[in-house]
Amino acid sequence: MGFYEGIRIPLSLTQINDIRQLNDLLKEIENHSAPTNSPETFQYHVREATGSIHKAIDSLSTGEESGNQQPLLSSLQFILCQLDNALIAKTMRQYNIETLVLSLKCQLISPVCYRYLQSLDCLSLPHLSTLKRLYSNFGLDSEFTNYLKQSVTQFNKWERNVVIQMDEIHVKSTFTYKRR
Repeated sequence: MGFYEGIRIPLSLTQINDIRQLNDLLKEIENHSAPTNSPETFQYHVREATGSIHKAIDSLSTGEESGNQQPLLSSLQFILCQLDNALIAKTMRQYNIETLVLSLKCQLISPVCYRYLQSLDCLSLPHLSTLKRLYSNFGLDSEFTNYLKQSVTQFNKWERNVVIQMDEIHVKSTFTYKRR
């Protein structure tokens, strides 16, 4: 363990064995009273935490047990998105897939809860218009989405980057793929 301004910081990722240790480290950084409360000090701590989480994500995703660690990996990616967006203006924020899925689920289950979480400004959540844009364009039935999922599983990794185009008038349960 190393020390920075009285905070014990692990020198390598092998010293972080659990998400709780990372959470404790982030809380310690948050509660640490720096000599000056300047934005530069806050931004420095956020960037340090972001770098540590990037390393943890890289080690988890390349490890042998990456399948077992999927919930932890998703949680770390969500935390990373929150930290990245903490330093960015609201209009310039970008959201990863974990944040969008969680936000969409929360908004669909309880719109009141979602608006309340947005009003707290404790989480960086997409605006309602962003979420509505995601799901309003797709009035798809479950049969069609299951067909798409089944078709995509047969693609190679490089073939999975596709653009789905649908005509509002003639949507039917077929799938066309053009190789370039």
